[in-house]
Amino acid sequence: MRGRPAAVLALTRAGFTLFEAVAPGLGARYALRLWCTPPRPRSRSTVPERPAGGERFVVPVDGGEVVAESWGSGPTVYLVHGWGGRRQHLDPFVTPLVGSGHRVVSFDLPSHGESAQGRYGRGRSGLPEFVAVLASVVEAVGPADGIVGHSLGGSATALAVLGGVPARRVVLVSAPADPIASTRTFASALGFGERIRSRLLCRMERLVRQPVADFDIPLQARRLREVVQEQGPGPVSLPRALVIHDRDDKEIPHTDAGAIRAVWPGAEELRTHGLGHRRILRDPEVTRRVADFLARTG
Repeated sequence: MRGRPAAVLALTRAGFTLFEAVAPGLGARYALRLWCTPPRPRSRSTVPERPAGGERFVVPVDGGEVVAESWGSGPTVYLVHGWGGRRQHLDPFVTPLVGSGHRVVSFDLPSHGESAQGRYGRGRSGLPEFVAVLASVVEAVGPADGIVGHSLGGSATALAVLGGVPARRVVLVSAPADPIASTRTFASALGFGERIRSRLLCRMERLVRQPVADFDIPLQARRLREVVQEQGPGPVSLPRALVIHDRDDKEIPHTDAGAIRAVWPGAEELRTHGLGHRRILRDPEVTRRVADFLARTG
């Protein structure tokens, strides 16, 4: 797992092997703690020079607050960072979007960057909170002409609009499609099996008071389509989407992009090579394509 030294990871895997055999309930409790704890941010040297003219402000959300920043004027585009990230990671999109006539708003999600802890406590967060906070920020700051989400922030973006947050266009960059599949990857990385993983899923559902399946993007898109069909003929009302993923992404399989696009009517796709999970955010062609996509009318 990213951010864990090899020796620590080896010790963690050994502990989970023991928990799997003799105490899967305790293993699931510890696994949930790790699942909800973002990795420590990487060195600031990986963050490019900040765009000039940003205006820092605070947005109240769910009894707490998140730190945000804005540039430019015009229809608002929101930038949503990923798990363990911070708003600066999406800075490369700011100048192209401001240049295309947008106001850009970027913010740190709870327990990330400069923002305070969220509903799960100090140093913890999760996808359900990402979705809720994005909805709260849009409601507080103003309508979304567009939303750009990276990684888990992309999943939160998709789930927020599937849940009714209005936006004209969305861009999903390196977004995981299914949290249940992610728990299998998580279990494999930490060395535990189904005895712990099944209990982990139960603990997740008790924590967020929702089925984990509620955060499966393809499943939620299909459910929305079924609801619309029951109400009468007509297309599923979703914003236009651009789905971007790198074929060499080692953290989120690039096949997740296809799974999302398959259930998102009219979604466009951009596949890249050799950029991985994070350099994709700094690629000039990617930022240009995103700005062009969001600038289109209709």
